[in-house]
Amino acid sequence: EVELFLSEVRNDILNPKNSRKPKDNLSKEERHAMKNLKIDNRVIRIQGKASRFVLLDQKEYAEKMSRQLDNTLHYAKLPEDPTQKHLKLVKDWSSKWRREGQITDEIADWVTNTRPRPGTAFGNVKTHKVGNPLRLITSCCGTAIEKLSAFTEYYLKPLAESLPSFIKDT
Repeated sequence: EVELFLSEVRNDILNPKNSRKPKDNLSKEERHAMKNLKIDNRVIRIQGKASRFVLLDQKEYAEKMSRQLDNTLHYAKLPEDPTQKHLKLVKDWSSKWRREGQITDEIADWVTNTRPRPGTAFGNVKTHKVGNPLRLITSCCGTAIEKLSAFTEYYLKPLAESLPSFIKDT
């Protein structure tokens, strides 16, 4: 039963023909304008609660990002980059479950990103708030945990959806 399930996971996640190119949410005119928009000392960010773009001065954007990241109530500066530590944790996890026969070599290799990089933080503009603060977003694309997170979501999503308290986003 577990082997059949893992086979389905392999087909869904690892098979390139199952991946789809995301639909462009910009019109041809908007895409053309974005490609041709070159404004020195400006940052183009998405509006926080809508699908509009906002132009910010680079200095203003950097100051707003610093205000977010320097908030010691929510963030702590690390003495070193934890990327290699995270990679070791993922390797240890995949080795354990491979040894126990719970995942295949193929899945263990897939979840282990051998060339990880740190996550990236960026801010979307909250135009509905006074002073237009930023909503901090952290992207884990390319990190040591990215593929393990996708693997975990695949297994947990059906369980979460079966809970009585689950509310589906429409």
